[in-house]
Amino acid sequence: MRSVTFVIAAFLLAGAASVAPAQGSTRIPDGTYKCSIWIGSSYVSMGTIRSVRNSLDTNILRKVGATFTGATPTREGVTVNYTSKSGYKESMDCKRA
Repeated sequence: MRSVTFVIAAFLLAGAASVAPAQGSTRIPDGTYKCSIWIGSSYVSMGTIRSVRNSLDTNILRKVGATFTGATPTREGVTVNYTSKSGYKESMDCKRA
C-alpha cells in the first residue's frame, strides 16, 4: 500500500512540463483535463493535464517513469495511452475540467 501511495503522490506533484503531440487524425481540443486510473478496485484521481495546439502536457507520466504512447479523443475528454515503468500498456481517462 505504501508504494501505491508513493506513485499517487508522484503523479500529483507534477513539476516542469513535458509535452507530447497527440497521435491520430483527430485533434484533442485545447483545455484542461482531470485524469483518473483504476488501481485495483479503486478509481483514483491522478491530477490534470493540459492540451495546447494538439499537444498534451505529459509530465504526470514522466514523473513516475511512464512513457506516453498516444491519445484518443472521447465524448467526455481524452484517453491517454502509455507504457508503465514496468512495461505494461495502460490507459488513463481524462475528462474535461
